[in-house]
Amino acid sequence: MEAYLEPWKLYRQWPNDQAALDYYALAIASDFAKDGVVYAELRHTAIEIAITNSIPLSQALERLLQALESASTGEIDLRLIVGLSRWRASEELLSDLYDALRNHRSNWRLVGVDLSGDELAPVHEGTERFFQRVRSDLNLKVTIHAGEHGNAANVRWAIEKCRADRVGHGIAVATDPTLLDLLLSSHCVVETCLTSNYLTKAIPSVAASPLKALLDGGVPVVLGTDNCALHGKWLSDEYELATLLVGAERARQLARDSFRHRFGS
Repeated sequence: MEAYLEPWKLYRQWPNDQAALDYYALAIASDFAKDGVVYAELRHTAIEIAITNSIPLSQALERLLQALESASTGEIDLRLIVGLSRWRASEELLSDLYDALRNHRSNWRLVGVDLSGDELAPVHEGTERFFQRVRSDLNLKVTIHAGEHGNAANVRWAIEKCRADRVGHGIAVATDPTLLDLLLSSHCVVETCLTSNYLTKAIPSVAASPLKALLDGGVPVVLGTDNCALHGKWLSDEYELATLLVGAERARQLARDSFRHRFGS
């Protein structure tokens, strides 16, 4: 995982002004539209934009939202999930990020907040309260990267403490049958990224994905690309893999569920 995440130390420095953000948003929109995508929720850590440009976090978030607005056309509708890296979750940044989200909560392109990064990294004790407030006070959706590398306790923490609407990866669910009941009772969705899980060695092969077990257990699952530019794989490729794993009809159901469980209205 550490080696997999290494390139992002460089990538997150690239969009250093509004023109760069606009350029990347348009490129992403074009690539997804060519792949047949009509709605996409993009993740970005606005904190990195603020730090790189020495600007307030609220201004960085405004730039991101403006870029997505400019790139959204009749072909594709882009929405934003604001990312928060575990290692960035200090008391000061959690407070600043909450204020920035509150300032822009009326912008309908802002749909959620995400916690990502190495799950072995310690998380600030205020992180749980941050996500609870984001969900209850700002009416934003919450998604947490949890259980990507076998830690079932992280999945439980994401659902019970952070009130996650969606869990990213959630591979550890396969090791703890009680988590299936928790996912069902909390109506939490699992976002699985087949290519990414194989490349990070979270699973030894795509065939080892818990996708079928989750579907058999009645858990709603959606497909994500994770980092398609890094992988060279797009959403259609993920659906091809899913079709091989669970069959064409279930793959079509994944597509319907992905739209039904979207964060944006």
